[in-house]
Amino acid sequence: STVSLEDGIFYRSTNIKTIKLPAMIDEFNFFMFDELPQLALIEVEEGGVNYASIDGILTNGVKDTILYAPLTTSGTFTVPRGVQYIADNAFRGRTNVTRVIIPNYVKGIGNYAFDGCARLKSITFNGSREFDLTIGNNAFSGCVILDQVAFLGNGSEDMLDAGVIT
Repeated sequence: STVSLEDGIFYRSTNIKTIKLPAMIDEFNFFMFDELPQLALIEVEEGGVNYASIDGILTNGVKDTILYAPLTTSGTFTVPRGVQYIADNAFRGRTNVTRVIIPNYVKGIGNYAFDGCARLKSITFNGSREFDLTIGNNAFSGCVILDQVAFLGNGSEDMLDAGVIT
């Protein structure tokens, strides 16, 4: 048997800090968690087919795609080992993220993935790449104080002004 979640089930539930989901959760609109301003941790029971979690962040079942980061995600975020993709809108509006580190095993960053991360100041792409990296439309739009983007480990240690990247 599966568990289904409908939109709006957490309406006005502003004090929830942790969500623990069963392994057999059916597909659902996880952006409903945007209604939970204090949510800091999403856990999915081991053995899930559709969803899992890493360090409190919702992923797909095989843990290679970050689907949703709680609104309270803050500080420096390093993409965990094994994650190859960051989905569309995964960190959109996470205003307390200040630095993002993208290791060389990441293959794709979705559209609007970090849109509106108003305190994001620095992005570092680490290591020489074995795979092409695709960065979606407006992946870092609305990051109004972003002033440092570094591509390290590709024979160049240059720092680039954020405005130079097209």
